[in-house]
Parts: sequence; structure tokens; C-alpha cells
Amino acid sequence: MLAIASISVAFMNGCSRGSSSAEERAQNFEMRVFELTNEERAKHNLQPFIWHDELAEVARAHSLDMMQNDFLRHRGSNNFSARERIEGVAGIIGARSWSENIAAGQATPEDVVRSWMDSPHYRANIFSFATHVGVGFVARIGDATHPTYWTQKFIGLGL
Repeated sequence: MLAIASISVAFMNGCSRGSSSAEERAQNFEMRVFELTNEERAKHNLQPFIWHDELAEVARAHSLDMMQNDFLRHRGSNNFSARERIEGVAGIIGARSWSENIAAGQATPEDVVRSWMDSPHYRANIFSFATHVGVGFVARIGDATHPTYWTQKFIGLGL
């Protein structure tokens, strides 16, 4: 059974839906990552990100893909890049910038944001000039090498 935050992702991928409490937990985790990321930006006098629903859907789908196919990389099992997923799946064309953070195994939003902040590349994404973000979290119930998968998608829209 999967704990996922998106009904459409669950049905689209032919997976059984988690319980409503698991879905609520996943949504809470995603929003907490969003809040913690904006807290990190505020420490450096950067504007907060704006939540973007379509980016979150793409992020959830990538987290689910990584979990179902047991990998941790930016290219999906269909060989789509992060940019191709943003443009092709979310239909966001013309973003002036885009980037992606991924992680697996962290138990809490605090853990995953800390691990991204400890990575120079992922920290740079968090401190980038992107304007919008979406977060996707999935968890596998039971024994697993990586019980959790996280994806954070960034785009820069506007001038």
C-alpha cells in the first residue's frame, strides 16, 4: 500500500490508494517542506516561493516513479529529464529557469530539507531565482531500502 498525496497519480499509475490519513500525512509533509524551504530563503533575504499545483503533481509522479522502479536519479524510468517532465507533463512552457531536488530515505520534512541544504547543488536550487515550487512525497509501507521518496521542482516564471 502506498501513502501518496495525489489521487490522480495513484490511479494514473495503477496503484492502490493509501488511507485518507496517509494521504493527509503526505500532503502535510509536502506543505512542511514548502514552509521549511521558504524559511531557509528568508534567512538570506530572498523572496518566498509560490506554491504551484502542477509542479507538485509532476513532483509526486516522479517520486512515485522512483519508488515503484527502485531508483534515485533525475531521469525518470521513461528517460524523461526534469525539464521534459515540467514542460511536457505539466504543460509549463517558457519558464526562464527550472531545477529539481530529489532524495530518498529521509523520515521527515526537516530531515529532507536539511539534507538538501547540506548539498551545495541542491542548496543552490533552493536559493535560486526560481519563483514557484511544487513538492512530491511518497512512502512505502513496510520494509524497504528507501521507504520515502521526495521531489522538489522549481521554475522561474515572469520577468
